[in-house]
Parts: sequence; C-alpha cells; structure tokens
Amino acid sequence: MSSLERPPLIQAVMPYFDVDELRRAAMGGWGEILSSAGIPAAVLDGRNHPCPKCGGRDRFAAFRDLPQRGAVHCRRCFTRGSAIRPGDGIATLRWWLGCSFAESLAFLADAVGVRPTVGSLRSRTAAAPSSCSTGSIPIDQSAEAIDAHTTFARDAHRRIDAATRRRLAEQLTVSEHALQRLRVGVTTDGNSSTWPMRNEHDQVIGVRISGLPWTQKRNSKWSRRGSQSGIFVARRTAGPSTATETQETLYITEGASDTAAAITSGLWAIGRASCSASTFFVDRYIHRHQPRRLAIIADNDDAGRSGAKRLAKSLCQALPRSLSEVDVIAPPAPANDLRAWAATSAINLADATAIATIRPKTQKTFRF
Repeated sequence: MSSLERPPLIQAVMPYFDVDELRRAAMGGWGEILSSAGIPAAVLDGRNHPCPKCGGRDRFAAFRDLPQRGAVHCRRCFTRGSAIRPGDGIATLRWWLGCSFAESLAFLADAVGVRPTVGSLRSRTAAAPSSCSTGSIPIDQSAEAIDAHTTFARDAHRRIDAATRRRLAEQLTVSEHALQRLRVGVTTDGNSSTWPMRNEHDQVIGVRISGLPWTQKRNSKWSRRGSQSGIFVARRTAGPSTATETQETLYITEGASDTAAAITSGLWAIGRASCSASTFFVDRYIHRHQPRRLAIIADNDDAGRSGAKRLAKSLCQALPRSLSEVDVIAPPAPANDLRAWAATSAINLADATAIATIRPKTQKTFRF
C-alpha cells in the first residue's frame, strides 16, 4: 500500500500523554504495573535476586519505595552508567521492555487507565512548540514504522512452514486456521513465534514475539523494538460474510494465544498484549466497528480481573452509540484463562463467570 492510500487518520492524528498525570496515576501501584510488563513479582520484594534480564546471582533489587516510585536496579545492566539510568518506573519500563520514552508512556497509560489526548501533531506543534518539555509525548505511528513492522511480520509469516504451524497449534490447543488468520509467523532462528499487533485500521504497529513451546525460549515473551501495544486482529476470511458481519458481540481477550482460542471457537474477538495493554486501540476499534454488545474475557487471577474491569471503565468514558454497557466475564473454574477453558471443553458462554457490568456514568443532577 502506498503512502497515498493510507487512511488519513493515521497520518494526521496521534495520541499524546501527560507525564505528570501518568506518574500521579501510577503512584502506589508500580508493583502490579511492572509485573504486568513481565518482571516476575518475586524479584520485586526489595531483596537481592538474580537479574531477570541478564541473570547473575544477586545483582538485581527493587528499591524499598517501589510501589510509589517504581525504581529497580541491576549492578550489571541497569545502573548509573547505563544508557538508561534507573530512577523511576518509567525508566524501569524503558530498560525492561527495550522501548523508547514515548512507548513506555503508552504502556503505562494502558496500565493505569489514562486516556491519551488526541490531535494533529502538526497543529499541536504549531500551537504549543514546548509541549514535549511539559510532558506531552507523541506515539510513533508513522508510515515508516508501520512499513518496518509490516515487513518483519510478513516475512515471518511466509517463513513458517505447515509442520511448524501444525505443531504450534497442537501445543496451544488452537486451530491452524486461527494461527493463519492471525498471520502468526516464526523468527529467523526458528525458536520463536511472531504475532502482529495492529491498530484499528488493521495496520501492523508492532509484533509480539513468544518462544516456541518446544525450544529453550519457551518461557520468553517480548515485543519487537519500536512496537506499539496494539491489538491482535484476525484477517477476514474470503466468502460472502465475515465474523464482523454476522456476529453482534465482540469479545476482548487477554494475550495472543487466548485470541487464537476465541477465533478457534468461532467468536468475533480481538486480543490485548496483556491485562494492562492496548486500551487506546481497543477503544478506536470498537468505535470503528460498532458492535452491538461488548464482553471482556478476563484471566482468572487478580491482575486479569482488575485489568479487565479497568479496561471496561476506561471504555465507558466514551462508548459508541451502539453500546450501552460493557460486560466483564471470566472462564469457569478451574480454567485460568480462555485457552485453558477451550482446551478442556467446548466453550459455552452461558457457563462463564460474570464479574461485572460497567455502564457509563450519567449525570444525576440538573445540567447547569
């Protein structure tokens, strides 16, 4: 697709985040935020531990005021002499995720439920040339970034062979068709799978990478450098109708493999990278596609449930006209996520555990 054919919204409109607002929102909750980014909660207790990034024996520790500030350090890979210096949770996210300052703000905004300000980058720059110094940072959805992520994901998808796709589908207990529709691929070393993350226009704005279950990287998950926390969206199938056209309920899942499980079960579903990610793009997707009902399927743990309710509350700040509420549900026990539920029995949504129904706040008093 040439740059002239791109939807004009991607060229002209970008989200911005206020750094001070994000820091205030994260105060007291940095432990959960960093855990949702993938740092093991066990190493955030203030004691010395092996570094979760570079290894070692006892070179890593969280500062004692971690819940308030989010600061950690490693005497080898995250210290005063590092390119990114420890100091607060934003620096920790940059170090751990290997991302830019703007990307760390996008992740943090998803985690704490802060909605971005949206506007024209050109007009905003002209009106407030010092906006970056006051903490308003744009996210990169440039044509160049989209092209780079798209090329990486396309090459990886072409690289995966039928035997590897079949083996991965069996390991994840999902269908090969679901992996094909999600455009899952494999890295050049053959050790990891690639899962494209997209914006509401289906453009690739990042790639989630996960170690293949039968390799030494099986417990590793990370994002391609420069990735945005977009959504996992299935490619539409050829034929007279698609899931979007024939189903009224959109399900939002947590994680790439849960999205594949939902698609395998015939649901119209999109996925988030984690329980704290992709709020902005979920919001834009539902406004673009206008589902009649919306249900968030949470993982059966505290982080999953709280993250799902936080997403529902954030979406309810500005629901499209097609929606009046957002349901939050979870798989029935003992399944801890949607994929585990689908692996043991056919999904019957009537069996799901109802967690909450969130509705937009309405004004109870007369309008001024």
